[in-house]
Amino acid sequence: MAEKYDLIFLHENEKDIYGDIGRRCKEILKEVGPPSFKAIFDFANFVQCGEDSQECYDLLKDDIVYIHIKDV
Repeated sequence: MAEKYDLIFLHENEKDIYGDIGRRCKEILKEVGPPSFKAIFDFANFVQCGEDSQECYDLLKDDIVYIHIKDV
């Protein structure tokens, strides 16, 4: 349906959801699949989950279309 209407749906890594850490974000993106599903990357949310933000960015960079910038 997204492709039919030229839409892109986005997943943001958020604390306390299944897609909170890099590996699970990658799993979700792979299962749903581009081009109609991409990622919002939030460095601070990865930090809150105890993840290394740079490692997560490297893992997800090909699917990221929007970045949240804030402090934590």
